[in-house]
Amino acid sequence: MPAQGIVNLVRALAPPYLGADCRTSDGLAKVWKARVHAGEVAPNHEPGKVLFYLQLLLFSGLAFFLLLPLMKRTLTISLDADWFWRVVFFRLGSIVYDAVGRVGGALESAARAGAGAAIAKIERGKGGRLNLFARSQPIATTALWIALLLTGYVLAYFF
Repeated sequence: MPAQGIVNLVRALAPPYLGADCRTSDGLAKVWKARVHAGEVAPNHEPGKVLFYLQLLLFSGLAFFLLLPLMKRTLTISLDADWFWRVVFFRLGSIVYDAVGRVGGALESAARAGAGAAIAKIERGKGGRLNLFARSQPIATTALWIALLLTGYVLAYFF
């Protein structure tokens, strides 16, 4: 148990309760107060935790040496399923990625050409003259348009 956990346990069992017990070579001792040492504290090596990891390590070593005769090299051919992910699916993915990139590039070029023609048609009305929103406007006219549009939006929102 960590040192702060022991201090908390001692505080929890302090009067009016029975107090914390500690086994010593002389018998059972009551602990009424405890504090954590302010200096450098050793790492938390609980006996149960150390024993658990030691057992795990020894069992792993035992299993390795008991199963070692089964790991002898044999003259067989083994098919690795990972090969499909690393080689085949990577190549297929690269082909699909390149094809989608080419189709996307062609669509983008067509969209840019179509959008350019549509913008040119919007900018120039009948007779080749610039439309209202395509012309340069003084800042006062722009501010008036913004105020009118925002007022219309607010009125539409609340009513």
